[in-house]
Amino acid sequence: MSNDFLEISNVNKKSLDELVSLVEELVINKVRIEKIKSEFSDNTHIKILDQELRIISEIQASIKKVKLIKIKTIANSLTDLFNQCCIENNVKADFIFEGQETEIDNSLTIYIKNILLYLIKDICDNEFVNLKNGSNQIKVSAYSDGRNLTTVIQSNGIGFNYEDTCKKLNKENLDLLSFSGDEIKEFFKIINFTNNIEDFIKLKLDLIYLDGSLKFESKANEFRRITIVIPLSSSIMQGILVTIGDQTFAIPLDFIETIINKNAVKIKTSHNTEMIIYMDHIIQLVRVSELLNIETVLEPTCILIVKSNNKRVALLVDSLLDQTDMVIKPKHSIMMDIVEIKGTTILGDGLVTLVLDIPSILKEI
Repeated sequence: MSNDFLEISNVNKKSLDELVSLVEELVINKVRIEKIKSEFSDNTHIKILDQELRIISEIQASIKKVKLIKIKTIANSLTDLFNQCCIENNVKADFIFEGQETEIDNSLTIYIKNILLYLIKDICDNEFVNLKNGSNQIKVSAYSDGRNLTTVIQSNGIGFNYEDTCKKLNKENLDLLSFSGDEIKEFFKIINFTNNIEDFIKLKLDLIYLDGSLKFESKANEFRRITIVIPLSSSIMQGILVTIGDQTFAIPLDFIETIINKNAVKIKTSHNTEMIIYMDHIIQLVRVSELLNIETVLEPTCILIVKSNNKRVALLVDSLLDQTDMVIKPKHSIMMDIVEIKGTTILGDGLVTLVLDIPSILKEI
């Protein structure tokens, strides 16, 4: 039996999910222990608590590794579809898959598999032509920097004129996550895309939820390149606690670029929109109290500059409390229509706090 097979089959998914849930409970207790620790003056008790915190931290780090799986587990499905498409279209082509050792969270494998299958079918159906000097080829490359999984799929088929396509669509680039449904349909019409567009739009919505990106590049009669970026997120992460009115909210640390004092920048208004100038960048200011319709008494003092999907805004909050470990639980069904909220987390004092959904907030602004 090969090592690869053992590597992907030793852990039962249900058991792994149960283990992750137990670790999430440990992380919640870790936050509580840190709060209790600050109340002790006895050195002996502090040492015991420090040891418990260290053990929980090590378990937390280990479970992230256990959840990782190599992307090569989807290679056979991609190769089988590719071969089938070549037979159906009566073309000869090569399929190359680089970076198969790249590790990702196993929860992402199904999504990545679906979008790659979709794009490979599109390339085989629409891109390949009989080349006089060379052969048809699809190359998939995957790599991770620890924060994002980047997957590039490139073909040497007919392609399209990138600059002309941008002009026709009045777009600076072909980042399809910023396109409306009608714009996507127009784009696919221009590049003679024939597969089910509604399926692609569904994949696009999933990618937006994952805070990813999907960009097309091409040169007519030479190549077409599609770059997909998906953050390697987790339900267990670091967050910043802020106050807005009499309420406390959590913001995932991964989306925060920097935190500044409100008095350190000047707020200007243009066309009824507030802006700040920071590091030579003009950034839109969003008063979170107004966004969430929360009454405030005190003057806001803190600005968090957040970024998602190449968009940046400055969030004005009343005050900054602390940095903490978070376990994000899905929001209740009664809150599904509140796009600004991603879920909930439990603080060290046992209180439930709402987690702001930064990608959704930036998308709405």
